[in-house]
Amino acid sequence: MRYDEESKTLVQFFENRSDAPSHVSSFKVVGQDLWFGSIGEGLFRFNKGQLHNLTTQDGLKSNLVFMIDEDPWQRIWVASEAGVSLVDKQMKVVRTIGEQEGLGNQAVWGLVYDDYEYMWLGTSGGLSRVNVMDFAIDNFLPIDGVQAHEFNYNAAWKAPDGRIFMGGAKGFNQFFPQNVSISNTARPILVSTIELLGEPLKPSLDGILTVAPELAGSLRLRYDQNIISLQYSSLDFGSEKLNFYYRIKGLSDKWLKLANGARQINLLQLEPGTYRVETYTVNRFNMQSPVHEFSIYIAAPIWWNAYSKTLYTLVIVMIIAAFVRARQRRYQQVLRDNQKMSALQERLELSLWASGDELWDWHVESGKIYRYSVNPRIDFSELQDKLILNELDQFVHPKDCVLLEERLQSCVDGREDVYELSIRVKDQQGEWIWVLDRGKVVSEMTMVEQRG
Repeated sequence: MRYDEESKTLVQFFENRSDAPSHVSSFKVVGQDLWFGSIGEGLFRFNKGQLHNLTTQDGLKSNLVFMIDEDPWQRIWVASEAGVSLVDKQMKVVRTIGEQEGLGNQAVWGLVYDDYEYMWLGTSGGLSRVNVMDFAIDNFLPIDGVQAHEFNYNAAWKAPDGRIFMGGAKGFNQFFPQNVSISNTARPILVSTIELLGEPLKPSLDGILTVAPELAGSLRLRYDQNIISLQYSSLDFGSEKLNFYYRIKGLSDKWLKLANGARQINLLQLEPGTYRVETYTVNRFNMQSPVHEFSIYIAAPIWWNAYSKTLYTLVIVMIIAAFVRARQRRYQQVLRDNQKMSALQERLELSLWASGDELWDWHVESGKIYRYSVNPRIDFSELQDKLILNELDQFVHPKDCVLLEERLQSCVDGREDVYELSIRVKDQQGEWIWVLDRGKVVSEMTMVEQRG
């Protein structure tokens, strides 16, 4: 409606225009433009006789426009049940604001600019304050003094003295916006209840907990007292909107977030050791509380404490030392035996060298023979490494072969254990020389012989 000076009456502003909305919800004069919202037909701007329309097809949050206002950049803030749309002078949607951006609720029933730097929004989730420069959002709830969670349609007004009035389901709030401040830090948190093995701990002078849980900073427990629950509480006024974060030093350095509404940390089947539970909160204004620390020491059982581990370590070290010592002694014994064997071998070689004798032992079953001499004199031909009785003629004089074979066979058959016989053998130059051949059976399968 507009006032007609000629007729001195109110007449329709858009008389006989089909493109005008049937229901206007809110209007605002910006320079030479008239901006107004409608119920179901979007946002309108009237300029120089021309009517321009903006709807959801153009990016508007909703065609239900509850209230509009202007910020210092001549942007129009459009409130709706789906959030807030910001429209520039060219009728372009430049930004939208909803729950994802931080609003307590996307249904915005009224809004008003405070001429400082904030747009105040009455929503279905409390009162919200949006910074028109960086779009930071603060939400206020009944715990902060807001009349209720629900605000009313178009019930927002800035008084001439600068006060903001916001009406809702349970009355209205009035305040000077420049006096509304938010604390830079969240309030501390405390341990309100401690449960051990499912039972709350009560403070007692001779008990595990000697002071109230709120004053306690640590617990000392036995190895079988390894199921603990810590219930936290906060001194923050809006504690129902707090986010709790915690980590357990000794298990992990990673910060974890408790589920919404949860304030209890459960520690199950802890191994013996020292743990530190660190907890902090972040309130709805994104302020972090001081980190609360609570230490838990779980003693090891007697068979696995520091003293028993030291004893086990000493026993293991002693066993290893004894084993190493035994190996060293055995090694030293082997060295001594080898030295003795080397000395014996050296004396044997000297004896063989001085006497000119040759030693050999014969493994009867395999026919393998081992010969020992310093200066070999006998040409054994093909019987250097083996001994076959019917082939003795390769190095034994034909006239002595039969007698030597008989004596050897007699020893093999067990009829005698020792024999001694002078025979002729072939030397390295192919000449026949006389030697004294002696033999003795040392086992069922081996004969040791000596020839000189």
